Amino acid sequence: MSNKITVWQEDFSVRAYQVDHRAKLKPTAVAQLFQEAAGNHATANGAGFHDIFKMGKMWVLSRLKFEVNGRPVLFDQVTLKTWVKSVNDFNSEREFVFEDKDGNVLVKGSSLWFMLDMKTRRPSALEPVKSYFNIEENLSSIGALEKINVEGELKFTDARNVKYSDLDPNNHVNNVKYLEWALDSYPFSYVQKNKLLGFELNFLAETRMGDEVILETHEVNLENRTVLYTKVKNKATDKLVCVVSTEWKKAKKAVDQAKELELA
Repeated sequence: MSNKITVWQEDFSVRAYQVDHRAKLKPTAVAQLFQEAAGNHATANGAGFHDIFKMGKMWVLSRLKFEVNGRPVLFDQVTLKTWVKSVNDFNSEREFVFEDKDGNVLVKGSSLWFMLDMKTRRPSALEPVKSYFNIEENLSSIGALEKINVEGELKFTDARNVKYSDLDPNNHVNNVKYLEWALDSYPFSYVQKNKLLGFELNFLAETRMGDEVILETHEVNLENRTVLYTKVKNKATDKLVCVVSTEWKKAKKAVDQAKELELA
């Protein structure tokens, strides 16, 4: 394909439905916006959802990692950039950054993707789509995506039944839902007292309508931060379907929300 776009860029304003109780962009919204941009980039280059659906394939996210320097607040203008770092035989790495209106990096991240055969539910070779992307290796990166090893003391537990709103067009639980489930399983007081530094996900198996999952969160306290590891397991099979890691530090004294929004 000629005129391939190497770095995809989207500008947006933070909406009310995308923010949390502090009026800051939710971690789940960060993940959703990135994946929408990734899909738009793939579509513009001829390898989007509908293009590979015709081949009997679908894109599946395997690993995802974010580093959070700051989160935009309600009405902020933000630029999202994403590019493909590599296309290998069976997986592809994609990077991204969120920047404020002055070009400061707020969030940066990395992801690992597979192309799944819709009949066999097995990974497919990427050879048919390799030519659709330019590779960009020289932009900002947060490094290799590793397997998350769960450590620490069991701290929180929760359970969920998969429902209609959890599903995506691939007829399984959308990957962002695992992050949402993990965050929702923490006591609200914990989220209030701590500041998010980053989060990471390993997707291991599909979850479908009617499945019940168990969430078990373990805590590791380090010198100046805390890491929570959440295992998401299928209750019926005891199979691990996802691992979510979130990193936190103690929040400073709460700032008046009106001042934070520059509305005072």
